[in-house]
Amino acid sequence: MSYNKTVKVQMTDDHLQHLEAACRDLNLRFHSNLTLYMTHEGQKACEHVIEMEGQRHTIGVVREGDKLNLAADFYSCQRLQETVGDSFDILMQRTSVNMARQELFLDGAREIEEQIDTEDNRIRLVATY
Repeated sequence: MSYNKTVKVQMTDDHLQHLEAACRDLNLRFHSNLTLYMTHEGQKACEHVIEMEGQRHTIGVVREGDKLNLAADFYSCQRLQETVGDSFDILMQRTSVNMARQELFLDGAREIEEQIDTEDNRIRLVATY
């Protein structure tokens, strides 16, 4: 049984560099040159592909108008699902962290430390100027 999921994360092209950095943070590979992602039912069209070593299925970055969404089939890919989150929440959290880090550096921060709240997994960035 397949479990296809598309989550409307409503990213724009401006978010792609941060999504790519989030993939690196989570030991995933971002492929901007691949346009088909793998599901249990076969390949599906997308703009970019995210893969995890050792997992059959991949994540597609799918365009809907001027927005980008994430799509995947987590069937038999529990490690991938646990890494990115059931609704891609972990991957999107890392994307947001990378966006915030860039803004802090552009504002003049010299060093940024990540502090993770173990109760709710929230990430706090502490900048030194």
